[in-house]
Amino acid sequence: KIEVNDFVKNFRYRYNVIKGILQERIELDNLISISKIEENKSCSIIAMVYDKKITKNDNILLEIEDLTGKTTAIINKTRFEVYEKSKEILLDEVIGLKINGSREIVFVNDIIFPDIKLIEKKKSRKEEFAVFTSDIHVGSDKFLEKNFLKFIRWLNGEIGNEKQKQEA
Repeated sequence: KIEVNDFVKNFRYRYNVIKGILQERIELDNLISISKIEENKSCSIIAMVYDKKITKNDNILLEIEDLTGKTTAIINKTRFEVYEKSKEILLDEVIGLKINGSREIVFVNDIIFPDIKLIEKKKSRKEEFAVFTSDIHVGSDKFLEKNFLKFIRWLNGEIGNEKQKQEA
């Protein structure tokens, strides 16, 4: 039997996992919880979106919460980049916010989504080649032994034109 407490546990677990991802983002400097927000100090918070509304002035109003409390966040339509990002926000989503304001209401300066951190790929100065094989069916009646042995001879640089031998 599923009970309310099961949903609470699930949302808390999800919040904590995504919070761990967001805490690694360097953009979220001076990271604090909602209960520690101080008047007119810039900081960052990680929160779950409880509700999302558009005001009569076309600003976006978010009701957000973390494990320590709730607050209201305003995304002003004049902050075009942040406003455009805010269109992607869904209910129950865990996001990072760079804010200033007070404990009752905060103004959003940036939104950080829990994207996977991309690691810069290392590149070789020269072109490299790699060969991947699978399902060659050695020992099966589907195994193409003659073709496979020719492929091995090519890999060893024994057959092919000069370019092919060099590539091998």
